[in-house]
Amino acid sequence: ETSDIHGRLFSYDYAVGEQKPNNGLTRIATLIKKQRAENKNVVLIDSGDLLQGNSAELFNNEPIHPLVRAENDLKFDIRVLGNHEFNFSKDFLEKNIKGFNGGVVNTNIIKIADNKPFVKPYVIKKIDGVRVAVVGFLVPHVPTWEASTPEHFAGLKFLDAEEALKKTLKELKGKYDILIGAFHLGREDEKGGDGIPDLAKKFPQFDIIFAGHEHAVYNTKVGKVHTIEPGAYGAYLAKGVVVFDTKTKKKTITTENLPTKGVPEDEELAKKYEYVDKKSKEYANEVVGEVTKTFIDRPDFITGEEKITTMPTAALQETPVIELINKV
Repeated sequence: ETSDIHGRLFSYDYAVGEQKPNNGLTRIATLIKKQRAENKNVVLIDSGDLLQGNSAELFNNEPIHPLVRAENDLKFDIRVLGNHEFNFSKDFLEKNIKGFNGGVVNTNIIKIADNKPFVKPYVIKKIDGVRVAVVGFLVPHVPTWEASTPEHFAGLKFLDAEEALKKTLKELKGKYDILIGAFHLGREDEKGGDGIPDLAKKFPQFDIIFAGHEHAVYNTKVGKVHTIEPGAYGAYLAKGVVVFDTKTKKKTITTENLPTKGVPEDEELAKKYEYVDKKSKEYANEVVGEVTKTFIDRPDFITGEEKITTMPTAALQETPVIELINKV
């Protein structure tokens, strides 16, 4: 599982002009290919917040976003929509759902008009005769976080976790051998709802819950449920292994986070999307103006420093930087 890639197709951070040692889908790709070489029975999941950040917005007008195309190239099976997927127009959202070759899965996003799911609530994959069900979930606060742009989620409602999962798991009963959660949700919910540990306790039928949203790195058990999150930006690839005995129905489960630090970028993927890196760097380094005065022309009253980092002081004074902000 990957999660919270936030535009990091490459390991370069365009905002600060710095190559990161453990970021990027191109490094993740190397790990994915290694895992597939070792085991043919792989289900590959992205748990959301793929398309926002690190200059990804420069490519929003392409028919299919290059990050979605890259996940198609890597044969991702499942995508979960994260809250940042709703930062843009609904047309953008929908074209990149249709443009994904696998299944887009969220159990709690419902169309208001007919009360039907916006995307598939779950998928069931048969692997060597074993039924693997994957249920997707998104933290339900998009209407709050996108309140200034309601057109981004027009016609949709977002159910809380317990309501949505009760319905979905009732529908799934008897249809799976292995049950996987792919939840864009942290260990705590920002608005006081259920977090990952709460859901693992309420729904112990899950074998593994792959998590996202929190940008945290953890791997722990809640009761019998394995819960794991791979951080953000491609720092880790979360791996879960389920060995299922078809005769006894016994499962042996292990989980781990595989680091990308020191892992080389996949040359094939990097070459194909070289134009993304080139355009992003050009945009980041474009000169838009020159500063001819000192932004902060008096010392910070606490530190005594004259630096741009003393913005709280600048906000209370007549300084060039605040004049610029007011005019722009």
